[in-house]
Amino acid sequence: MNKNLEIGYNGELIAAKYLREKKYEIIERNYRNKYGEIDLIAWDKKALVFVEVRTKVGQQFGSPEDSINWKKINKLKRNAAAYTALKKHAGVYRIDAVCIVLGENSSIERVTHYQNITFWRVG
Repeated sequence: MNKNLEIGYNGELIAAKYLREKKYEIIERNYRNKYGEIDLIAWDKKALVFVEVRTKVGQQFGSPEDSINWKKINKLKRNAAAYTALKKHAGVYRIDAVCIVLGENSSIERVTHYQNITFWRVG
């Protein structure tokens, strides 16, 4: 596995563990359709939650949050709408992001959970 894929995979494991500790139920991982991939799909007892996971080693080249742009958010919105239509989910859903910063030795420096990023002001 190449280094970036390994970092992304580890980030998804960290995010899933973090969400489970917050009492989210993980429903699916790496769901793919024609619009792309949703890293995690979870249930938080109130809503279906589509989670974008962004992981970086250090922040010398920007934060994980910097890599979430309008193009990515629009892709996530289309993907979430397609998933809810396929699964006939008529309830509430939202798109969240879990941003993770790892140290050089893969230690966790920061895990930040942002709820409902659909209306993020991306610069």
